[in-house]
Amino acid sequence: MLPFRFTHLLLLAAAIAGCGTAQIPTRSLPPATAPWIEWNVSLHDSLADHFALRAKLHNITADTILFRFPNWSPGAYQRVEYGQYVSNLTATSSAGVALPVTRESPSTFRVAGVGNGAVLRYAAQEINDHPNSPFMALSAITDRFAFANGTALHGYVEGELHVPQVITYSFSKDWEVSTGLSPADSLPNSFVASNYDELVDAPLLAGQLQKFEVTVEGKPHLFAIVAPEPIKKWQRENLLKATKQIVESTSSFFGEMPYSHYLFQCFLMDRWGNTGYGALEHRNSSTYLMPWAPWSYSALEAVIAHEYWHVWFPKRTHTHELGPFDYQHPPATSALWFIEGITEYYSQKMLVQAKRQPGKQMLLELMTALYDPDAISKQSLEEVSRAASTTPITSLRPIYARGAVVGMLLDCEIRTQTNNARSLDDAMRLMNNEYGKLGKTFGEDEIIGIIERATGTQLQELYRTWIASAGPLPLPEFAPKMGLRFVPDQRFSVYGLQGMNLLLDSLNRWMIDSLVPGSIADSMGLQHGDELVSFSQNIAAHDSVLALSNLSTNQITTLINFLPANTTACTVRRNGQMQRLPVLFRQVRPPIGLLEPDPDATGIPLQIRESMFGI
Repeated sequence: MLPFRFTHLLLLAAAIAGCGTAQIPTRSLPPATAPWIEWNVSLHDSLADHFALRAKLHNITADTILFRFPNWSPGAYQRVEYGQYVSNLTATSSAGVALPVTRESPSTFRVAGVGNGAVLRYAAQEINDHPNSPFMALSAITDRFAFANGTALHGYVEGELHVPQVITYSFSKDWEVSTGLSPADSLPNSFVASNYDELVDAPLLAGQLQKFEVTVEGKPHLFAIVAPEPIKKWQRENLLKATKQIVESTSSFFGEMPYSHYLFQCFLMDRWGNTGYGALEHRNSSTYLMPWAPWSYSALEAVIAHEYWHVWFPKRTHTHELGPFDYQHPPATSALWFIEGITEYYSQKMLVQAKRQPGKQMLLELMTALYDPDAISKQSLEEVSRAASTTPITSLRPIYARGAVVGMLLDCEIRTQTNNARSLDDAMRLMNNEYGKLGKTFGEDEIIGIIERATGTQLQELYRTWIASAGPLPLPEFAPKMGLRFVPDQRFSVYGLQGMNLLLDSLNRWMIDSLVPGSIADSMGLQHGDELVSFSQNIAAHDSVLALSNLSTNQITTLINFLPANTTACTVRRNGQMQRLPVLFRQVRPPIGLLEPDPDATGIPLQIRESMFGI
C-alpha cells in the first residue's frame, strides 16, 4: 500500500473482456465431487447503492456453519468491519427451503441445516468512504463504473478458506469486467480462484473502461483505466514504456516473474472522499487512485514501482503475521517498516535501474520525504507499525519516509562492512528464495537476523537505534560512507501547513480538499473547499506576493511542504471572497539537509555510491 498527500508527491491479472491480443491462461472448474463455492455478483442498475451476491455451497455438508465477513483487508491493515455493510442475508437448502439465519455479530452469521447445495444471498452496500481506510480497500458504484475490493464483497465459511471459489459477474451488457483472477475455461464471464485468499485479493472493476497492455517476457501486463476523458496516445505510450522498464528491472532483480498475467486498475479522478490518493497491492494486480492532472502519469510511475515490488514483499515473502490471514483480527505487527519502508527504498532504486529517474533525484525524493511534516513522529518505526490497525492511514507516513531512509542506511552499512561485496540486495533475494518460493514465513523478530545471515554483517545495534527507537538518523555520519556529503539546508528547518491536502481541479485551481483536525493548517483557519491563491513573503522589509498560478507543480510541492521562514501569510478564496491568513510554523528536529554526491569521494565509498545510486 502507498498512501500519499499531493503536497509531497512521494510516489503506494487481469481478465478483461475483449482485451486485444493478451493471452491469459484459463482454469478448469473444480471437480464435481470436491468442496467449492460458486459465486454470482450482480449489478443491473448503476443507480443502486449495493451489489447483490449469491453463494452456492457445493459439497460442504456441515449442518451448521458460521458465515463470516472480514474485518480488515490485506495490504490496508486498518480495521473496517465489512460485515456492517451487509444486509438481507438469507439461506435456502438445495431444495429451496428457507434455513434459519442468526446474526451473531456485525461480521458473523450462523446458518443451520445447511447440507450440500445450500445457497446464501445478501446485499453488500457500497463503501465509498471510511475514515481509516484508503478508497482502494472499499467499494463504489457510479453511472460509469463499479469497483469493489474483494473483502468488501465476499464472506467465507469458517473452516473452509482453502476451498476453490468460482465467481460469475452479471452487469449491464455494455460494461466490461477487469479482475486479476484467471478466466474459467468453460463458463462465460466467470473466473476461478484456488481459495478464499486468492478470491478477495483480486478486486473487481467493471464499467466503461479504457484498456491497453504491454507484454513483458511473454506475459501480458494490462491496464484498465477509469478517467473523465480518453487517454492521449502519447500518455499511453509513455506509461506503457515506463511500466515495461519497471517490470523488467524488478523481475530481473529477483530472476523471476511469478504470475501468468498482471493488471493495473487505475482511477484518474478527483479525490474520492477524504482518504487521499494512493495505491493497494495484490497478488498479481494493483489498484491506483490518482488525480486527473497532467502530472499524474509521471507520478504514477513511482507508485507502480512501489506496488510492483510488493509482488515479492509481502505478497510472496512475509512474516508470520501477514499470512495465513486471520480476517477477523487485523495483524498487530511491528514489521510494517520492513514491508512498506524497505519497499519504498527499493521502488526508488528500481526507478533508477529502469532509467526512469537519475540517482540524484532518488536522493532528493528520499530526503524531502523524510522531512515531510506527516513523516515526523516521536514514535519508533516499530511503534507506528504496531498501531497501524487502530490509527488513521495518514499516521503511517513515517513508515514510508523514515523506513525508506533506514533501508538506504542499512544497505550502506552492509556494503561498508563488506567492502561493497554484499548488500541489502543479497538479503532480499535470500528471503525470496528460502521463504517466499517455498511458502515459508518468518518471525518479525527474525528480520535483522536473516539480513545478517545473508550478508555476514552485524546490524543489531543499528536496528535498536534506527528502528526500535525514534532518535535522529545519522545522516552526516553516514554520508561519507556512501560517497556523499551532507549539506545543511535551512528550507527544512521549519515547515507550515501540516495536515493540508491540495487538489488541482479542472479549472486549474489549487483547492484544499481535506484537513487533519488539530494540524497547523487547521489551526491557521484554513477550510475544506478553500482555493489557495498566493503566499506573502517579507523581503527586505517589504511584502512580496507569490501567486501559485505562476509556479510549477514541483515548485508548489516544495513550497507547501517547506515554507521559507520569511513567509508571513497565505491568501485563499472562500465563497468568492479573498481572505488573508497568518502562517504558522513548527520546528523540525535536526539534522536538516540534503545528501549530494561528494566530488572528492574515492575508493570503497565511491564504489558504494555507484552501486547504490548509479552516480
